[in-house]
Amino acid sequence: MDGTFDRNIDRGNRNLALLGAGLLLLMPLIGLLFHQFVLYLVLGPEPADRAAILRSTPSSMPGQYMRIESVESVEIGEETQKTKYSTIPRVVARYHAVSIGGNLLVVRSKPGVKGPPFEGHLTRIPDDVRKAILQPEFNEDPELERQLVPVMFDAGDKDPKVIFFLMVATLSGGCGIATLVVLLLRRMGPSEHPSYRALSRYGAPEAVAAEIDGDVRMLDPELGSICYGSRWVIIPTLFGVQAYRYADLVWIHVKDHVVVIYLIPVFWSKGAVLHDRHGHSATVARGFTTNRAVELLVTLSARARWALVGYEPQYVYGWDNDRDGMIRYVDAQRDAIVSQRAGEGPVPEAKP
Repeated sequence: MDGTFDRNIDRGNRNLALLGAGLLLLMPLIGLLFHQFVLYLVLGPEPADRAAILRSTPSSMPGQYMRIESVESVEIGEETQKTKYSTIPRVVARYHAVSIGGNLLVVRSKPGVKGPPFEGHLTRIPDDVRKAILQPEFNEDPELERQLVPVMFDAGDKDPKVIFFLMVATLSGGCGIATLVVLLLRRMGPSEHPSYRALSRYGAPEAVAAEIDGDVRMLDPELGSICYGSRWVIIPTLFGVQAYRYADLVWIHVKDHVVVIYLIPVFWSKGAVLHDRHGHSATVARGFTTNRAVELLVTLSARARWALVGYEPQYVYGWDNDRDGMIRYVDAQRDAIVSQRAGEGPVPEAKP
């Protein structure tokens, strides 16, 4: 694989390998930077500071997640919710009274949690909980209200920061593995590479690739740079290469483009959009500045003088609603230019 087309595919595969390895290496890096979250996942949250809990008020309380264990706990109520398909209310939370230093702390837990240890964070006591669950207890024993810690321990969920950390680490590792799997499949079946499959509209991909290499061989193009041959233009991409035959170009224009990797917008740029007579449209030269994108269009229009240039309303309408007619018009322009070059007459004036 020593042709320009194949060498650009190798360059794209190397970029794909670097991306996959980088995403996999990102997992331990994230774990190192946020080691406290790793410890949380492995060992759970740190034991609660009982003195800090007793000092807490609705306006001043620790924000971190903690664990309460080895305490006396009594279930004092439950929270239910009516369902659409059943007359029996569904239990969504249970409430416990926990003794801490001679005071009572209200704990909200998931329905399946019967007692300590509890893992969660401090929050204010909702008014509906105070009215529906605590007030009946206070009416029976007013002393309980004086012993109540003025905040509640919510053990109904996990620390959202840890969940976010886990999601980012999982996404990074999953995307890294997926990237390397794609690379492996491309290595095992080079002919199935998207850049090769795209050549099938011109003929047998291997034969077309050989024709492209022959067209640009004397130019000795720099790897990764756009190469203009006598019949073909080669446009490298981040993970492959695209090739277009001048004779097949119908319409070219510049368009704003968002570069997206794994559904994540990376940056905004200009891109050149090429439409050919096979009905194929693609944004090439992503990441270009306006000047570079315009430079590409000027160069292509000089080599494919018959192609329509610019994002004009009539071109958009023609491509979407009368593509065959648009292609016939461009074919006529190309034939006229070829005839003029052969000395058979001037190029006729025509409008698309």
